[in-house]
Amino acid sequence: MKRLLVFKGYNFQKGYKDKLIENCLPLFDNEKTLDGLTDLMNNISLNDLFAKITTESVLYCLYEELIIIDSKQLLGVLTQSSVQIDLMDNNYFINSYLMNFEEKDTEVLVKHFESKQDNLVQVLYSDIKLLDGIDIAFGKYNALDLERFNLIQQYDSINIPDIDVVEKVSNDMIMVTDKDPEGNLNRLLLRAKLNEISKVCIISHSINSQMIRLFLSKISTCNVKILQTKAEVHYKEVPQNRLFEYESILKRKDENFKFKMFDIYSDPYESKEMKKICQSQIIHEIIQNVEYAQSQDNRMRDTFVTAPTGTGKSVMFQIPAIYITETFKPQLVTIVLSPLIGLMNDQVEQISSMTDKAVTINSDYTPDEKKEALDRIKEGDCSILYLSPETLLSNQDITNLIGERKIGLVVVDEAHTVVTWGKSFRPDYWYLGEYLYRLRSNYDNHRFPVVTFTATATINGTENMHQDIIDSLNMTATSYIGSIKRPEIKFEHRIKEKALDYKGEKDEIVCNEILNYTNQNYKTLCYFPYKSHINNIMRLLPKEAKKTVGIYTGSTNKLEKEATLSSIHRGNINVVLATKAFGMGIDIKDISQVYHYAPTGTVADYVQEIGRAARIHGMAANACTDYFREDFGHINRLHGMSSIRNHEIVAVIKKVLELFEQNKTRNFLTNPENFAYIFGASRNEDINNRLKTIFLIIKKDFERDHTINYNPLIFKPRSMFTKGYFLIKDDYIDTLRKTKFMKYFKLHMTKDDLRHQERNNTDVTYEGDVYELDFKKIWEENFSDISFGEFKRKFYLDDINGLERAENILPKLVMQIKSKESSFSEVVALFSNDIEILIDTLNSFKKSKKYFRVEELGEAIYKSIEKVASQYEGELIAQNVLNLLIENPQKNIQAPKSIIVNNTIGMYKIESSTFERQLKEISRIAKSFFKMSGESNSKIKLISSDRELINKMSSNKYIRMSMMLEFFGYATFKITSGILPEFFMRVNNPSALRKIISNENYKSRTVTAIHERHHENVKLMKYLFEKVDTDNAKWDFIEDYFLGFTEKYLVE
Repeated sequence: MKRLLVFKGYNFQKGYKDKLIENCLPLFDNEKTLDGLTDLMNNISLNDLFAKITTESVLYCLYEELIIIDSKQLLGVLTQSSVQIDLMDNNYFINSYLMNFEEKDTEVLVKHFESKQDNLVQVLYSDIKLLDGIDIAFGKYNALDLERFNLIQQYDSINIPDIDVVEKVSNDMIMVTDKDPEGNLNRLLLRAKLNEISKVCIISHSINSQMIRLFLSKISTCNVKILQTKAEVHYKEVPQNRLFEYESILKRKDENFKFKMFDIYSDPYESKEMKKICQSQIIHEIIQNVEYAQSQDNRMRDTFVTAPTGTGKSVMFQIPAIYITETFKPQLVTIVLSPLIGLMNDQVEQISSMTDKAVTINSDYTPDEKKEALDRIKEGDCSILYLSPETLLSNQDITNLIGERKIGLVVVDEAHTVVTWGKSFRPDYWYLGEYLYRLRSNYDNHRFPVVTFTATATINGTENMHQDIIDSLNMTATSYIGSIKRPEIKFEHRIKEKALDYKGEKDEIVCNEILNYTNQNYKTLCYFPYKSHINNIMRLLPKEAKKTVGIYTGSTNKLEKEATLSSIHRGNINVVLATKAFGMGIDIKDISQVYHYAPTGTVADYVQEIGRAARIHGMAANACTDYFREDFGHINRLHGMSSIRNHEIVAVIKKVLELFEQNKTRNFLTNPENFAYIFGASRNEDINNRLKTIFLIIKKDFERDHTINYNPLIFKPRSMFTKGYFLIKDDYIDTLRKTKFMKYFKLHMTKDDLRHQERNNTDVTYEGDVYELDFKKIWEENFSDISFGEFKRKFYLDDINGLERAENILPKLVMQIKSKESSFSEVVALFSNDIEILIDTLNSFKKSKKYFRVEELGEAIYKSIEKVASQYEGELIAQNVLNLLIENPQKNIQAPKSIIVNNTIGMYKIESSTFERQLKEISRIAKSFFKMSGESNSKIKLISSDRELINKMSSNKYIRMSMMLEFFGYATFKITSGILPEFFMRVNNPSALRKIISNENYKSRTVTAIHERHHENVKLMKYLFEKVDTDNAKWDFIEDYFLGFTEKYLVE
């Protein structure tokens, strides 16, 4: 039998070649370089391959060359010719391979991988990263079907050598912990292979980590001494001259201020023993790491800090930011990422007493104010910029924010939100790590440490937020884990029993409590699950009591928020009714009571919120709740990542594959409008966030499967649209042609095209042709002195000199719908019949007069409608039909609601038959729309873009009809508009995605794990409120929760 050796992950440029391929002939004669592989891709032929495999010699090739053979659909030539393929897998590195290229090719390699144009590098690899300071790339291959090969792994087992224990760490030892990211471990493995290191020292608790065990088994094959030591916190004294400089900055705020001491765990994995540390020591370490970064010193580390509220976390990053602004030449920029607008504004106000170099931009600011702030940063007048993660990610080119300046430090404040999956879930936070990695890569020329601060990150157990944050942000971190206990806060959990009416009894008790608080002299913060609960209580309060009560929610307008904060600060009011929006970082020091309408979703959220109290040293406070067991209905609702359903994931993947096949390219731009039908009548902003969430889940699912080790789909969110579609009136087009702007408009469809596509009974008159406008190009070439967002605003406000847009250039959506049947006449007949069956199915649920789940309706639809191919498709139709009916009710205000939804239990009930009129209206629109389509299977509709449509796609009746056709499987539709931000996609491995949609039993591992976390958190909250009696016992429980010692409570 002929034999082919395929080398995967071997770098033939590093001198291993001769030993590996002795007595073998190459399958291909090309050079093993990027240029050589490109030449092979362009010239490989069936005849050449046949000629090679007829030889009697053992042949060899690279895995890259085998992927090229497969991409040309020639792999069958080898398997059908009885060639034994031995895959020589160099699995020395962790979850990655050393790229088989010369050093001069590595930067080119990364740029090709990042390119938006299809190329060979993207055919070969699903991920590539260039290690900082080393001109060597590591990556992951796009997968081939391994069942065809005989796999021979160089390292086929994990063998841990005996490890000596040392008391003290010497300078010649390289410290390793389970917090080190893969890239750092692979760097050490490479250095060990090159004999550049002699000793590594493992922190004792890390040895049980699967990643560290894998690392040890690999590095033990090199000439490296392995040692272990206890994980005690080692920190250096701050030099006196530096301490004086740091204190002088602090005293600008108040001459009497001194740095605080606070408690941290010596080794939270081993015991609860505490040590004292000073704010100044954290400050000095951060500044040292900035200095290391600027001098390209490999000692640079990131810093992770947890400390209880009231410790002064803000000071620990504000002083480094001010110090590097005033000391480094040229001045470096500090970017502070904060999750809430109130927090950003509050922090800028706080820091103003120490420096005038800090600014923020957020939605509270006008476009002119944002431009002024960014101009001050770009010109060097300011150097500390507070941003939301969404704003940072929307500017893929960092120069939009900071010009040509360099970043010295990035701070992620309230870092627990980076990995929050529930009610506070922010999908953009999860994409921060990749963005910061690109900024820190060699070729971007930004070198900076990342510093994270939070009061509430669990550090062990099933919900290890500490590790998740470090992994998500690609940090190589020194961690300081502060005490979670706040014994000055006492608990009053008053258990109540429902008599008859839970809601009425609950609201009465809460209202009476708030009345009591308004008559007292101390400040009280009352937390509610939703704004609707606040509105209910405000309606019940007497008029006089309302004068001493403020409101603070996410949707409260800016002026009312500011008035509430100002009034509670000054003592003009003493009670604030708030949602989670009032929290992280908002500094009201003298709150002496925090009252909860209902328990929060997690212990971490609860501690974060009660931590608003007693922020003055020596002050005492109470955390109160009048607790009914029914309160847990409020936290059983699924939010954020946990609200995603498996059928939605399948539907998104199915749509991605359709777009991949339509575009005929692995790289393409698309927009959320094309996925709107999956999420029914959701607001456009919600669609955008749910898409980001689903792509994140897909990525995490493949990361969880260690047998796969590649990502079949790359998704990069963007926050600006670069193309827009406009009807330009005939009587204005000649005027436009005389301007410099005409070259940015490209004819998209003529009036004749549109009339031909309409094909209905009425004569449709169009006032002009439809053009595509290149927003990006017109901005870059004419308006680059203002931000892209400001340019768009001016454009739509008709504030561009030389353009008369308002009356002459009309924004449009172009909707193209394609039949999956032979013609639309066939589609309409089938679709109308299925609508009637759907109406009958819904009527059967109405007759039962019972609440039902989406899964139940989905099963009924699957069984009754022949077109529906699976239970998942049935659930998708069920969810979206319900959404459409709820969010787009009958215009007749007297018509009763057809669907009642109980969000607390996630169930629905059909109350009236008005849904029949809604569904029959969709059927009627389809018949009318396709009436004159004949045997055509493609049709276009031009839709005017108005404010309602910008907020919610399903507000348009033609889009609603198209959504229904798509999720019934009769058609696909595509919208091009420029309304919503587009995003970039790359399909690395379509076959892996097809496996998911063909699996009728598919369940996302990530969604399953998050549901398990959710239920576990509910159990722990119930335990805290129902089983733990004393204050000390409650704080002990909370400490165990944050240290990951929860198993005993869950068992109990």
